[in-house]
Amino acid sequence: MVNATFAERLFPRADPVGKRFIFGHPVAGHAPNWVTIVGVVADTKMYGIANPARLEVYVPFRQRPQNEMVVLVKSRQEPATLVSAIRGAVASVDKEQPIFGIATMEEVVNASVFPRRITLILLALFSGLALVLAAVGIYGVVSYSVAQRQTEIGIRMALGAQRGDVLRLVLARGGKISIAGIVIGSAASLALTRLIANLLYSVSAVDPVTFAVVALVLALIAMVACYIPARRALRVDPLIAMRHE
Repeated sequence: MVNATFAERLFPRADPVGKRFIFGHPVAGHAPNWVTIVGVVADTKMYGIANPARLEVYVPFRQRPQNEMVVLVKSRQEPATLVSAIRGAVASVDKEQPIFGIATMEEVVNASVFPRRITLILLALFSGLALVLAAVGIYGVVSYSVAQRQTEIGIRMALGAQRGDVLRLVLARGGKISIAGIVIGSAASLALTRLIANLLYSVSAVDPVTFAVVALVLALIAMVACYIPARRALRVDPLIAMRHE
């Protein structure tokens, strides 16, 4: 039996069933080990979920015995309840055969992706921290800008500026800073995506939907960070603001 990758690579335009090939390295003085393909099976993730499938050949155990083997059991019952039955079945064939490494398929998959999962969790935590620092930074810059322009805002309100005009003034200034930061950050992210491409599985490192959602979330957080100082600017008393001047 060969896997789909084997069949597609060696027999791309032909039915591989019935074809023969030499299996293993030829040994001088010995006839080559010709084998016949009797079926094609789907590719597996034997070498890691994120890694591409390799050429795989499956031969009967009696033709090519191994020192150890892996037994897979599929059942609708709870896996823990089958351990004793599996041990008894193996012991009925050979009591000297050791049984080790018993695990559910979920545990096997979790163990294979554990290093990547830890890396991505840490990356997500640091990304969240960066998002909080960005929001605090925007809030600080806009608050400082509002404090510096307190007299200007008071004069505008004394001359008849409406609350909505002042709100738009503050939000527009903060929005310009936020948009500039999002554009620069998105460009830098596109340049650095190759560093995390090997940590992703079935997801493109330059997924446009992800970039759009992240940019939208950053813009919303930036607007919230700008809105608080803007609300504070609306409480400025024009007389007190001009008295400072």
